[in-house]
Amino acid sequence: MIVGHLGHWEGDLIIGAHGTSAAATLVERTTRFVTILALPVGEGTPEGLCDVLIDHINTIPDVMRGSLTWDQGSEMARHAALTLATDMKVYFAHPRSPWERGTNENTGGLIREYLPKGTQVTTHQPYLNAIAEELGWTPQSSLGMAHPTRSIRTSTRCFHHLTPRGSQRMNLLHHRRGPLHRLHQRFGTFLHLSGLLLLRLT
Repeated sequence: MIVGHLGHWEGDLIIGAHGTSAAATLVERTTRFVTILALPVGEGTPEGLCDVLIDHINTIPDVMRGSLTWDQGSEMARHAALTLATDMKVYFAHPRSPWERGTNENTGGLIREYLPKGTQVTTHQPYLNAIAEELGWTPQSSLGMAHPTRSIRTSTRCFHHLTPRGSQRMNLLHHRRGPLHRLHQRFGTFLHLSGLLLLRLT
């Protein structure tokens, strides 16, 4: 892949039950590499989202700060402050035009297999990292059945700088989508709640 084409992201929110919890999702268009950022409870607001994105984007290399495309949600009201703080341009999809953020829309459906609608979205960043890591090792037809993680590693040497700051990826998963995804399919919401408790205790 050509490094000059990297760094263009599509973003959105994953909203939890009753709109009381949320996480931000970022998907790199060329490699399909996904990042899921925890939002503190009640921080799915323009101020809370902007602060979380600024903190994360300022930790990634300049080559990965091309642009961010979001929907028309009011949570991105502070886009000018985000651009000023990170030098990353923010663009908005047209209303009712999800295909303009097709990469993120497709990835959002995969994330919902781990964070089902009607459940709370965890603020535990290592758990969200585990989901992103498992998706990163899922073969993508758009990449010729390559993995997003491998694609970004071969395109740039900055892979390790893309993990959300202040946390480590968990050793719960290894390479392709498997253990966490299979357990979620089998036990659903019960596992989601139990898993969060177990992860906090360990």
